[in-house]
Order: sequence, then C-alpha cells, then structure tokens
Amino acid sequence: MVCGGRDRVNLPAARQLADGISGARLEIVAGAGHEVNVDRPREFNDLLYGFLGAG
Repeated sequence: MVCGGRDRVNLPAARQLADGISGARLEIVAGAGHEVNVDRPREFNDLLYGFLGAG
C-alpha cells in the first residue's frame, strides 16, 4: 500500500487494509497528498520499481 502522509481521508483505510492483508506493508510518503504519483513522483517511482524488482 502507498499513501500520502497528507492524505488524511484515505490513510486510516490504507492502514486497515495493510494490516488485514497477509504480507502487505504500508509505505507512507511524507509531503504527499492523495495523488502520491503527482505530488512526489520520484518517491512513488522508487517504491513502485522496488516492489516490481526493477530497483
């Protein structure tokens, strides 16, 4: 799960989902809102490529 640290609406649900999915983890991107890929594209891409094994 990836969620922006300023995404106050979705952050509780992201925490709940990550806790409820075996093997899941939550990455909170500081300074980002709901659109993490727009607000912090470099951090988002690093997380995505790391997850996909390309990083």
